[in-house]
Amino acid sequence: MVKKLMFVGIFTLCGCTSVAQKPTKYIDLTNKKDEVIQYWEEKREIAPRYPRKAAIKAITGCVEFSLIINSEGKAFDPRIIKSYPNDIFNYQALKAIKKWEWQPTKENSAKIAVLTTIQLDFLTIKSSSEDAWNTLMACNTNKLLNSTNNAVTAFDKKRKTTSQHN
Repeated sequence: MVKKLMFVGIFTLCGCTSVAQKPTKYIDLTNKKDEVIQYWEEKREIAPRYPRKAAIKAITGCVEFSLIINSEGKAFDPRIIKSYPNDIFNYQALKAIKKWEWQPTKENSAKIAVLTTIQLDFLTIKSSSEDAWNTLMACNTNKLLNSTNNAVTAFDKKRKTTSQHN
């Protein structure tokens, strides 16, 4: 009888744990990273541990996440969207990003959740300048392409308006 009561008690306690649910309302700022600071500022940023094997071999890399900063200022559902080199830094990066905390800005008194991206870079002093350069290029290719595309688009727009006036 006592065993049955213990089982029921444990089962009941396990059923009472709360699971964070996806915020129903959030602002997508994945393409407007500069605007995130209008809503949230970093309160606690945990640096990831450098994986031992990567440190010994002086491997550099990055992991980029897509995540929601929820109304509690926590990283909700961080998902890896880019990893270079593949999978080497994922575990430590994910472990660290889950511990980050943000506090709402004065302008965000309603604690509006935001969808954003965050990249964690892994560099070591032992890395050669060539390795560091290759990592920089691999980790920031999309950013470089986007800024180049934006510059070309702005140039094209300016050229079109200039040619229309002539």
